[in-house]
Amino acid sequence: MKYFTYKYLNNNVQKIKLFKNKLKIGTSTFSISNNFITINNIFIHNEFRRHGYGSFMLNHIEDLSMNYNKDLSSNYNEDLPMNNYKIEKISLLAWQPYDSTNVLDFFKKNNYTLNNENEIKLYDDYDTIYELHNFEKNISFRKI
Repeated sequence: MKYFTYKYLNNNVQKIKLFKNKLKIGTSTFSISNNFITINNIFIHNEFRRHGYGSFMLNHIEDLSMNYNKDLSSNYNEDLPMNNYKIEKISLLAWQPYDSTNVLDFFKKNNYTLNNENEIKLYDDYDTIYELHNFEKNISFRKI
């Protein structure tokens, strides 16, 4: 059985956790601002990667985004308040280890568009060099 838990870290930042049979297998935080959401991070534990859980979590965030002006408590969790956002776009900054494509492939597979493909920035944490890629996805607002 897969399920999510939710927690507001502050007024505009929400953390969700993905569980499988009471075992936490992934987390994500996202920020809400005006009419868009920024995914700050998405993480699936290594042993659960390549089984669709990352896409499952990403799709769940998109579903939350598209329905964000409805009282989510009736569908997801009684702790979530009524929100009046009309989310139109999801954005994120993907950290791709240099000479690899798995992160880019993941977001492209989930229909995210790479912005400024020729303007790749690098970040070196003294262990790994990362290419930083801006992605976004336009979503249509729908009422449920």
